[in-house]
Amino acid sequence: VVLCLAAIWLFFLFLKHVFMAFVCFVMYIYYYWAGCGDVDPPCTSPDGPNNRIAPWGTIVEICCDIVLAILFEIFTPTAHALGNWFSRLGNHKYWETRQFAAEAVTLVLASLERVSFLLILATVFSPQWDPYDEQSLTSQTLYDCFQANDVLQMLAGDNAPFACIRQHLPYKDRLHFFTRLVKGPFMVAPFVGILVKIIVPMLAERFEMCSRRLNCLGRCCAVLRGLCRILSFIFVFDGAAVGGLSFVLKGWPYAGVAVVDPQEARALETEEGFAGS
Repeated sequence: VVLCLAAIWLFFLFLKHVFMAFVCFVMYIYYYWAGCGDVDPPCTSPDGPNNRIAPWGTIVEICCDIVLAILFEIFTPTAHALGNWFSRLGNHKYWETRQFAAEAVTLVLASLERVSFLLILATVFSPQWDPYDEQSLTSQTLYDCFQANDVLQMLAGDNAPFACIRQHLPYKDRLHFFTRLVKGPFMVAPFVGILVKIIVPMLAERFEMCSRRLNCLGRCCAVLRGLCRILSFIFVFDGAAVGGLSFVLKGWPYAGVAVVDPQEARALETEEGFAGS
């Protein structure tokens, strides 16, 4: 149990560092690469003042939203695996109770991974808790907050560089940056989830079925078959059911085909049903 709790804690620390690095990168795009930190007040466009790097700033911004949505799709199976591990440690009497515990832990972890870094930005970075005092500003500019040492501190999870950025950004700009980060997990992620969970598996299954009918023996056909098997192995089939990596190398059929008597098959299914209950 201690090892499982430690793994969950390390998972949260890993999430914190990944999302802090993502926020650091988005701030770098806005206020350093695009040059919004060079003007007063800072601009709010990823293309910089007077759209000097258009359209590359907008393209990079869209790519950041897609990458963040893909990260959520990667972290969700990890949270599910941790939930199953935690539920197996409990002495549950019924299988349904164990599944409920696993889904509950998975739901909590998935919810926290979606809102954890946004919660930090919404409570620490964006609000103006104290009156704005221009005399508290140092001689540094917003551009100076993105020096090499400060960026490394952000990637390491240190909040001091964020305090520097917060000090030099007006409240409206911080609020705009917060709303900008909300687009990734709540607007782009659902469409990426549909793409990964529905469209890509459907296409991968169709391509794998079509690759079985190819009669050519050239290298291009072999590469095409291997690519279709890899995609179907990742998005469609259960790895253990199709024989693991042997399916990627050999393809269909998954295992030796044997003729089974219908009565024996029904008896075997009945026994497995009783064992599962």
